[in-house]
Amino acid sequence: MKKIIVFLILCLSTTLLRAQDQGIRFQTGLSWAQIRAKAKAQNKYIFVDCYATWCGPCKWMAANIYPQKGVGNYFNSHFINVAVQMDKTAKDANDIKRFYADAEMLSKNYEVGEYPTYLFFSPEGKIVHRFAETTPNGEDFINKAKDAFDPEKQFYTLVKRCEEHKTDSAYLKAALKTATDADNQESTEVIAGYYFKTLKNLFVKSNIQDISGTLGFLGPDHFQFGYTFFLDNAAKVDAIITNQQKYYAESQIARIIFDKEQGPLFNDPKATIYWSKVEKDVLSAHPDIALGLTHWEKNWFNQYQISYIKTDLYKVDPNAKGIFEEKLDAYYKKFPDTHENVKKVVFEGRYKLFAKNQQWQAANQAAYAYLHECGKDLSSGQINSVCWDIIFPHSSDPQILAEAAIYMKTAVGQSPEDESLWDTYANVLYKAGHVSASIETEKKAISLADANSLNQGSINDSGMKRLHLKNKKEFEETLAKMQNNTPTWPTADVATNH
Repeated sequence: MKKIIVFLILCLSTTLLRAQDQGIRFQTGLSWAQIRAKAKAQNKYIFVDCYATWCGPCKWMAANIYPQKGVGNYFNSHFINVAVQMDKTAKDANDIKRFYADAEMLSKNYEVGEYPTYLFFSPEGKIVHRFAETTPNGEDFINKAKDAFDPEKQFYTLVKRCEEHKTDSAYLKAALKTATDADNQESTEVIAGYYFKTLKNLFVKSNIQDISGTLGFLGPDHFQFGYTFFLDNAAKVDAIITNQQKYYAESQIARIIFDKEQGPLFNDPKATIYWSKVEKDVLSAHPDIALGLTHWEKNWFNQYQISYIKTDLYKVDPNAKGIFEEKLDAYYKKFPDTHENVKKVVFEGRYKLFAKNQQWQAANQAAYAYLHECGKDLSSGQINSVCWDIIFPHSSDPQILAEAAIYMKTAVGQSPEDESLWDTYANVLYKAGHVSASIETEKKAISLADANSLNQGSINDSGMKRLHLKNKKEFEETLAKMQNNTPTWPTADVATNH
């Protein structure tokens, strides 16, 4: 048995090695100067994988992309490949330690701050290209690497040409995309400075969206122009972009304002947080856009509040006597004038904690309390989640099932075209013993799935069409079980997705 375990460990370790026989072969044991000399002698470009030992995406690429035969064939024939560990650990091998100075040089000279970052050098050792992202498959990774050979796509070539093309908006727009794709903040900031000066009319939907994307990437400290643009022109922007979200301009700056002005309160465990004070501050500081900004500030307040409660609540032992009452009281005191979210999150957290521990009787009682106490304030999705994931598969209590049926009726009323809600409603009715009603309700779910699939006509909607057709097939199978008087719920205590 010991030999078998050792063998399995060795197999697993081999799978995770950066250098694979059929994948990318990474050069080891050479200094950066020796690598450059080898590349020049062989007239090959250099590919540098900058990674960190703690980086999850780096490990995913090493385990899933680098070992692929096609990836290996391309990189091994076109590059001298080097994997550079950018952090330091006590367990580092000697060859990694010998490369410490070169790793620091690469990090400093080429602004490596995100991992993985990929650098590409010409055979002469000149930096030409970079990008900083994982790819879902080997083909995409190869295609991104091919850009290193194309002067029209090489990152550093594009940046260098920006000064030469500082009045060419089309060129600069392409360069801006390349910079953001490469996740290079400093270069994006420089290119954005050129690009937005070339635009004669900023108040065009596509230009506004470019400003939004750049602000989201750089943040206000590195793109003050974008922040000021939305702050000073909110009404005009909102009148142009009306089909995406309410108060578009305010949505671009609300998070920035909230993070700066209100965020610190949520990091202070002793702070008492009033929404009314936040609202008053917004009205005072930004009277001209107070309506839209207040709308989005409340959105961020809710998200911060929910995150704060969940982070704290989900650490507790659900079986500790009086723990949820204690927490509810503490959150009420911390958020004196916004109790609605507090109550919902605590009651939701209670059933989820019991479910996590597979204490299904307690989970069902807590789910019932969640619906009974908070149901009128829940969205159709929240109602569906508790009924489908907890009550339907795990409860046979008539009172609990009856409560679930009442609220699923509310949910389908809120979202009458959602086939999944009707399916949940039908299943709850069926388990509660209302067979005839459940059959008619399941037929409604099938009809909606069929109609929704027919409404997905474009190529872009093909994925949704397949989903609706998949739902229709599953619903038909459920209907057959109902008509044959057989259970539609799982026989084991395992919740299913919906």
